[in-house]
Amino acid sequence: MAKWTSENTSDGLAAFSDNPKLKKELRKRRIRRIAIVVGVLLVVGLAAKPVYQKYRAFRIDQILEKAQSAARLEDWPTARAAARTVLISRPQDFEAFRIWTRALGQLGEPRTYLAAAMMFTNPKAGRDDQLEALRIMARQAPDGVTLGAYLSLPEDTREEIDFLTALSPLMTRRGGAAIVEQQLGATEDFANHPGARLEMIRALAARPSEERVEQAREHFAWLIENRYVAQALDALEILGETPGGLTKGSPLPPLAEWVGRQPEAETIHHLLALHPRIEGLPEAGEAVFREAIERFSGIDPGVLGTWLVRHGKAEMALEMLEEPAKTRSDAYVAMLHALLRSGREGKIDQALEEPPPSADLVDLALIRAVMARREGDKPAELSAWNDALKHAAFDNSQNRFLEIARYASGLGANRAAEDAWVAAIRVGWGPLPLYLDLQPRFASLASQGRSEDLLAMFRALLRFEPHNVELQNNFYYLGTIHELVAPQAAVDALRGLVEEHPDKPEFVSGLAMALLRNGQPGEVLPLMATIRSSDRVAPMMADALEGTARVMLDEAEAGRALLAKVEWKAFMRQERAAFRQLLVDQQVADLPLPDIESTLPDSDPTETSEWRKAVEKLEKARENDTLPALPPIELPQMPELE
Repeated sequence: MAKWTSENTSDGLAAFSDNPKLKKELRKRRIRRIAIVVGVLLVVGLAAKPVYQKYRAFRIDQILEKAQSAARLEDWPTARAAARTVLISRPQDFEAFRIWTRALGQLGEPRTYLAAAMMFTNPKAGRDDQLEALRIMARQAPDGVTLGAYLSLPEDTREEIDFLTALSPLMTRRGGAAIVEQQLGATEDFANHPGARLEMIRALAARPSEERVEQAREHFAWLIENRYVAQALDALEILGETPGGLTKGSPLPPLAEWVGRQPEAETIHHLLALHPRIEGLPEAGEAVFREAIERFSGIDPGVLGTWLVRHGKAEMALEMLEEPAKTRSDAYVAMLHALLRSGREGKIDQALEEPPPSADLVDLALIRAVMARREGDKPAELSAWNDALKHAAFDNSQNRFLEIARYASGLGANRAAEDAWVAAIRVGWGPLPLYLDLQPRFASLASQGRSEDLLAMFRALLRFEPHNVELQNNFYYLGTIHELVAPQAAVDALRGLVEEHPDKPEFVSGLAMALLRNGQPGEVLPLMATIRSSDRVAPMMADALEGTARVMLDEAEAGRALLAKVEWKAFMRQERAAFRQLLVDQQVADLPLPDIESTLPDSDPTETSEWRKAVEKLEKARENDTLPALPPIELPQMPELE
């Protein structure tokens, strides 16, 4: 029960009193009490804030130490999670960002190159940080990003063996193995640099000859002798794919014994180490294969089965894979390849009906495409390729469209390869080729009238090669005829390109189209002499531009004469539509107008739309990706992809 006092009794009475003085006094007392309470709370809060901040900083430092410890132990999932927690609280913590980026690179996440590019351009990044970032980008970033980063380095830094080694995998992949051999071989520190030796092996194996393979074997023997295990195991895989790379004899030591002593060795390394025995003792080869099956069938049947198939032992692989293929995806895919190699099409159809739950859907679709292609079933083949593209869109671990594109190219399935390249570029991650490397694909897409796909690819590639003037010109031209870019914006951009590059008269053609779309035909006619002087602008395009301009300037007869010479079927559908709109708007009778019916090959729009919709969603999700700007460096003319 409350204790009554004169004060609270007075307050209680005042609350029910009509006396204004009493009420005013009560309000003053309440305000004073509230002020006192608030003041006390503020004092307590201000006194506690430094203590809380110190405690919070202490906890974050503890988490950072956990991330550092996990990175030293190469526990990359833990390192990534701990570093991310630190970055949420301290976004500017560069040490946490460094660990997070390294962890992403080790785990192979598809957007790692964004973090690597941010680390590369961070003012706090030192030499080792930039080197680590370049290594990550060379494996996972679009080629334009990696080359742009490398070329932004000071010249003396670019010539250091560590940076040359970091860039070498990309150069070799792009067909620049000869350049890698020359650059690495000319460095002073090459002889004692294990990474450079490994990249030299990769470059030599990319252009195998008896002399170069022997050199690669000598570098491999040096890595083994000097106990550079990680590099030697990588070299073992490279030479295992190279004819004569693992032939028995000097300078290689007994490989099986050496691999057996390496805890880091995986199944594939143990299998590759058997090559000298197989080649050296052909009559005992069967026994070696049986030994391998007995040893590894329960450990890694998928890798073992693939290895057997490559050695022409498809029947032996099928026997070994029968049981594990029922539950393991890798063994199941290896079994399908063994069936393909042995020509058992009927068995493949049966196997495809009962895949294990873990089966890779992209791989299954590719096998179906191969089968349909062998049987000449074009609708089934188209459906299988579209299934592969659709399933690839849901693989967040890597850009599977690149795999599909190269697989389809190897089979001669050009339409499927082109669809896969379109999807790969639009998705926008992974080791995407340069604009220069894709020229044959662009030409093929243009011949099919697929300007929408070209425009989407150009827009995606501009993120990675923003200073490529030919790419800019093509993007603004297609953006103009598709009405994606405002005509005035296109005129301004293309006029700038023309002024900066007078040696490229073909750029004037795009400017002329933008001027027509912007209602400025009078400015087109003075450009025609330059346009017609370029051997990269078709005469029909020049006639179409000048003829349209003259019609728009009320010179109908002169315009009609030029337009009559144009074979509109040679133009892409959207180009024809753009010219038709310009001419129809003039309301001039008897003009030879272009036909805008599609010339695309027949396809199943329902199947095609599924992978396109999935790609569009991925493209939209990528809009929030931030790629830091690199210095405006024009990429050099480099060898095209082989």
